[in-house]
Amino acid sequence: MKKLLSILLMMVLVVSIFTACAGSRNEGDTTVPPATYDTNDAADDTQDAQDDADVDAGLKDGTYTAEADEFHNGWKDNVTIEVKDGKIASVNWNSEAENGGKDKKTASKDGDYGMVENGGASAEWHEQAEKVEAFLVEKQDVDAIQVKDDGTTDAVAGVTIKVNGFVDLVKKALSEAK
Repeated sequence: MKKLLSILLMMVLVVSIFTACAGSRNEGDTTVPPATYDTNDAADDTQDAQDDADVDAGLKDGTYTAEADEFHNGWKDNVTIEVKDGKIASVNWNSEAENGGKDKKTASKDGDYGMVENGGASAEWHEQAEKVEAFLVEKQDVDAIQVKDDGTTDAVAGVTIKVNGFVDLVKKALSEAK
């Protein structure tokens, strides 16, 4: 009799445990149990949503350019932006020389601009411009480049040059892409 009572109590206990565990899940609850949740899926979903948002932003594929209205300190800035699949794929920021000489990137690469040697900068103009271009491609949002009152930004590491003209030209070029 004691064996039968023990077996019966054990069965009641097992049924109670299963009922309690099964009862903790609400009807219609679609939460994935932690053991089967893949964090990569969440990252992929977030990236897919971001990709959809970029495409929904209305950028039309193509190449868009904008140029400053006038020369400033002997240079006239220009920007060329390539949009692919609704996203900024590449950016080229450069300046035309007022005297008809080398463009600013070429002069900087050739050592003729001399920001490091003559101005004590930490990097040459073309290197800083490339960082700003890469930042825009990464962020896909020109407003991520927050411009301070003096025209510089703290948003892009290693960039000390004025970026306000770049930001204005990007906005002008992208207005054509919408």
